[in-house]
Amino acid sequence: MQKPNRLQHLISASLSVCLLLSFTISFLTNSAVGRDNLLSSTAYDGSVLPAATPIDRFNRIVLQNDSAATAIKSLEYHLLSTVQSDNVIAGKQGFLFEIEDKKTGYNYLNDYQGKLHFSNEEKRAILKELRRREEMYAAQDADYLLVIIPNSQTVYSENMPNYIGDMTDRTRLDDLDTYLRGHLFNSYLNLTDALLAAKADGPLYHNTENALTSLGLYYLYREICATVAPSLLGDEIIAREELSFMTYETAGRRLSKQAGLTDIVKNYTVALQNDELNDYSTLFVSGYISKTMRLPRDGGEILADGPSLLMQFSDAGSRLLAEPYFSCTFDHVTYQSNLFENSFSYELAAPNLVIQVVYEYELSNFLHN
Repeated sequence: MQKPNRLQHLISASLSVCLLLSFTISFLTNSAVGRDNLLSSTAYDGSVLPAATPIDRFNRIVLQNDSAATAIKSLEYHLLSTVQSDNVIAGKQGFLFEIEDKKTGYNYLNDYQGKLHFSNEEKRAILKELRRREEMYAAQDADYLLVIIPNSQTVYSENMPNYIGDMTDRTRLDDLDTYLRGHLFNSYLNLTDALLAAKADGPLYHNTENALTSLGLYYLYREICATVAPSLLGDEIIAREELSFMTYETAGRRLSKQAGLTDIVKNYTVALQNDELNDYSTLFVSGYISKTMRLPRDGGEILADGPSLLMQFSDAGSRLLAEPYFSCTFDHVTYQSNLFENSFSYELAAPNLVIQVVYEYELSNFLHN
């Protein structure tokens, strides 16, 4: 009997490998997408792909099926630390970082690497605008304070991926900070150092969104209280020891959604564990404006004409989370969920102090006023 030659061995081995691969792909596909999706001619995005060839069928089942796409994204994230997005990068410890803010055109990555700065003309324009605001409120017997929250990658630079490199020692905020102080403008707070010092206390930022958690906002509150005139404080500053926080996982927030990883990259949400911060009542609420009044903890007389604060947050979520801290400390607080000059909110507040809270990536907004 004639022995098989090498070509026959190769053909036989190739057929065996093909059969094994075919079985493996079929098994994994059925496991990932389910039988109903396997038989459907409609992809998860609504498009219809013909199954005229094995390649078309494979693309439809594996690459364009919602369940399979989720499985692929999960494997890429957990095994390769990559995401399918041109504007989100995967960091360490579950952090996601944005590359560019589409509304302002601000590029986080360029700033992180020292490639983005305000020009001298832009710095002069920002200083002019801030002084205009300061003088406008001073003419109405109110002080002005700008509070700048650094980007999450500034505070958690150790969680940026290694291939990005080290953070520059001269970010756009660093540069602007030096410029403002050099021109004797001191009506602002740069929270970078305070938040860096507080990192050991717990998650200060959401890992799937460039925003402070309840714990991070406590430190914002504490720095503001340490800066304003003592005569404005209606009660003692809330001590950290009085508060308990709990951290738990929820569905991923904005950056997780943007990368299609909502159920894959969870958000580390931080919330107050106790309900002790309820010594205030709401006097007015309508849309993006509300006003609160502090209730004395000792049951004493309510100060109807006590000091008043107008707080403008660029982020509505941060405003809501910060409310218990400020409303339990200042006699009257009016909150506005944007930075627009609003005569109604100003008249409602009749403030002694106007505080505007912005994130680092929003600084260019002061160029457009």
